[in-house]
Amino acid sequence: MQIGDRYNPYKLFHGAFIPNWLLQRSDISPGAKLLFARLAQFAGEDGRAWPSQEALGKEIGVSDRQVRTYLHELLLAQIIEGERRGLTQTNRYYFLWTLNADQDRKESSVPERKDPSYQKWKDPSDKENHRRESIEENHNTYTYEVPEELKSCHEALLEIPEYKPTQSFFTSLLKYTAAVDLQEEAVKAKAWWETNHTRKRYKSFVLFFLNWLKNTKESGNDRPTNYRTQAPQRTRTEAYAALADY
Repeated sequence: MQIGDRYNPYKLFHGAFIPNWLLQRSDISPGAKLLFARLAQFAGEDGRAWPSQEALGKEIGVSDRQVRTYLHELLLAQIIEGERRGLTQTNRYYFLWTLNADQDRKESSVPERKDPSYQKWKDPSDKENHRRESIEENHNTYTYEVPEELKSCHEALLEIPEYKPTQSFFTSLLKYTAAVDLQEEAVKAKAWWETNHTRKRYKSFVLFFLNWLKNTKESGNDRPTNYRTQAPQRTRTEAYAALADY
């Protein structure tokens, strides 16, 4: 076979596998999905994997720092679980079964074919209806069941298009019910998200809100922390006051 010749890729290569349920999750970055696929290849018969971050970075072609970012994203989404083994040893990782994985196992992975010639007409001037339909479509992407004690918090966030909850997200929220007022924090987080342009650094409101609650629980601060420094972001007034001291 010469360079440029056509070939049949069926069972030709060995490589990392990304399951359909993970590919379809828009709240997980492509890099984190790729890291999950390569990490799964390191897992043995007992389902545990303990590659070094340097090894993972070389395998997927990114830096050690980017590997830590992807691992943090998978840990927050409760797709994997990490365990520290010691100061000079690599971390051990376990894979967590999710509702999306359970549905993907039961249902067919072949998408339903639809007639491409059919398209429902929509009035382009009706922006409000288009926005409402977009929000409803986002929230219907995943199947989940909202616990009774989280319904008020969930309803306060439904108007945010980037809010795409999963069952694992509600499981994480239950850990904060005794420490913070979830409905009050949801209103604060929503107001910050809608007015602060720096929200673009967050890929998902779900991950942003979990980080918000973690910061609120640990430090009593209702502002999100910077992902790189893990320090509370200063308001504009505080920044000006700090400059005045010089």
